[in-house]
Amino acid sequence: MKNKFYIVFFTLILAGFAAFGQETQIITHVDTLQSGEVIVTISDSQDNIIDKGLAKPGFSFQNDTVDLVFPTSTNTDKQSLYFAQQYFSTATIATEHVHTRTLTGSWDWISFPCMPRLGNNGYDSQTLLETIDPLKDYIELNTQYAGSNKQLSFNFPYWTTYDIPTLESTQGYKYYTDPAGNQSLVVTGVVLDPATPIQLSSSYENWIGYFLEHPLDPEDAFIGVWEKLTRISTHDWTMVKINGQWICASTITPIEFGDGLIVTVSEDCQLIWNYASEPAESFAYSPTEYYSYEEKAEYTPFYFEMDSTSGIQEIGLTVNDSCVGAAAIEPGDSIVEVNAYLAGFPSGVPIEVETWSGYKSAKLSPVKYSLVDPFTRKRICRKVYTGEQKAYYILSFKTGETTEENPVALLHPASPNPFGSSTMLGFVLNRQANVSLTVHDLQGTTVKTLLRGSYHEGLYDAAWTGTDASGKQAGNGIYIVRLTVDDKIITNEKVVLIK
Repeated sequence: MKNKFYIVFFTLILAGFAAFGQETQIITHVDTLQSGEVIVTISDSQDNIIDKGLAKPGFSFQNDTVDLVFPTSTNTDKQSLYFAQQYFSTATIATEHVHTRTLTGSWDWISFPCMPRLGNNGYDSQTLLETIDPLKDYIELNTQYAGSNKQLSFNFPYWTTYDIPTLESTQGYKYYTDPAGNQSLVVTGVVLDPATPIQLSSSYENWIGYFLEHPLDPEDAFIGVWEKLTRISTHDWTMVKINGQWICASTITPIEFGDGLIVTVSEDCQLIWNYASEPAESFAYSPTEYYSYEEKAEYTPFYFEMDSTSGIQEIGLTVNDSCVGAAAIEPGDSIVEVNAYLAGFPSGVPIEVETWSGYKSAKLSPVKYSLVDPFTRKRICRKVYTGEQKAYYILSFKTGETTEENPVALLHPASPNPFGSSTMLGFVLNRQANVSLTVHDLQGTTVKTLLRGSYHEGLYDAAWTGTDASGKQAGNGIYIVRLTVDDKIITNEKVVLIK
């Protein structure tokens, strides 16, 4: 049952002040208790308490600049708090209510927009999470702060909260339980001020929370930083910007209250959710009927470009005959996103594509589709393997497109690059061949041979630790990694060593 009372706090503009131009010198602090009671403290700019009391009918304060009234009307299902010196300049609004949500425990991407606190102050993580009903024997909550992985866990009967002692509404999290199953989390608290800014860094992934009470499409939600975004990921979908164009599924579900997201940006910026936008229409993706799979903490998106979905109802991805992701196709879809959950599989296993027509399934050979280079749009036919470390794949089912000649081998970019202690190099071989992977200096002298021999079709990896053939440390600088197949140089890749 939602609270059936509200507080109104109006800041009156002094004569000579521009509208919303000056901050009031009266400080109002509102403490919302888990019980739903609200304590209001009024003080001046020197922290001298002017008045304090339980917010109830009759509690009021008035002077030359402030009029605070707790009205007697109780015919609303939410409690609106108007107070000074927040992000709406001289007046702001927060909404306090009972927020009930269902968690599956199967890697929910969540945030905590409603908590018993005011502002974006952190709230004790254990106190909130131990109210989950039923509380599973094992709970895991993951996030990233400034590029650093953080984890909270509960392994009955012990809580480990060192990394995440408090929860913040601007932060996004991933929630997992063992065993999985529906759980209820009911929180009485204040919804975060919708104008609260979120700082986004270009140096790492930003795990953020969505705290607007109405759903928005991504372009509306991120309107202030849209041009700076390079990737948006939610539990259900990922959008990637390549050469100024977004790659995404034809149908994108809106961002909902309490969602957690991961975004990257091209430059540091400040996000304020677009609370003035009209709400989007809420909907969910249709579940798959034929394919079933287990969701994990991370996924790799596969974007399938379609001519027509006639005869295809679902697309699935399999590894060792085990489904790792699938999606139902809606009428009119031209791009379908299938998220592949690949954690736990060894590197170098083919990822196979299947379709289901409603009455039978079919595995597709790589000659039935093409792999699209997102930067050049060139199309090749080859297998995709686990362990390639690609951020995403684009596969085309379109007919009539010209496919490039199938290359015998493809060298993946070195990662990390530049590097200090070690960098990983990988290549895909499309047939059995004699292969060498070598490192050269800029004069062409061979510094080290990483691989040499006859190899079967598949994915191969090698690490260079920055040493030469004798084991001595190579000097800082630019080096060339060369892939040679059957005595023919296939490609050269630059790497930078910085000790």
